[in-house]
Amino acid sequence: MNICKQLAGLALGCASLAPLAAPVTLDLTSGLDSNVAVANPSLRDTYDEDGFRLQMAQAGNHFDRGFIGDLGFHNGPTNLDDIGWTLSFGGAAFDLLGVDIAAFANEARSMTLRGSNGQTLTLDQNGFQALAFHNVTAVHFNIDQDGGIQTVGLNGLLIDTVPTLAVPEPASALLMLAGLGGLAALRRRRG
Repeated sequence: MNICKQLAGLALGCASLAPLAAPVTLDLTSGLDSNVAVANPSLRDTYDEDGFRLQMAQAGNHFDRGFIGDLGFHNGPTNLDDIGWTLSFGGAAFDLLGVDIAAFANEARSMTLRGSNGQTLTLDQNGFQALAFHNVTAVHFNIDQDGGIQTVGLNGLLIDTVPTLAVPEPASALLMLAGLGGLAALRRRRG
């Protein structure tokens, strides 16, 4: 009888322990820079930190360290339109919870974020902006203004690697049912 109680408690306890993780702050300083698509080796178009990748969407666009904020994203002189980059996590889902905008500069006055789930949001303020892009595999950032030089500097991103789920995980539901079944069996045996 004591073992039934322990098993029921263990099953209920495991069911309540859905994956819990604190959000991760990408500081945009401790990762690795590389140039995947840029012909000029002194320019950087890809940044990797803690399994996340920020990559410029078009050849010729790049970022500079410390230009504006920790990473200053901007176009090159040969590309005056469509300044954008994508945040991804190797195909896995994540929640983008915030972005710290250092500044908009040159011709840039706003940027639009578009999640892989279709959600969009336009940002036009400096400082930390709380976001709610849930359960996305990528978020595309695009400077809204075209023509001339456009720059946005970022100081960090707040991300949760355990995405918000709309429904409980099947394994958690099964564990919960097993625990409730064990408690019912225990109660029936006593009564």
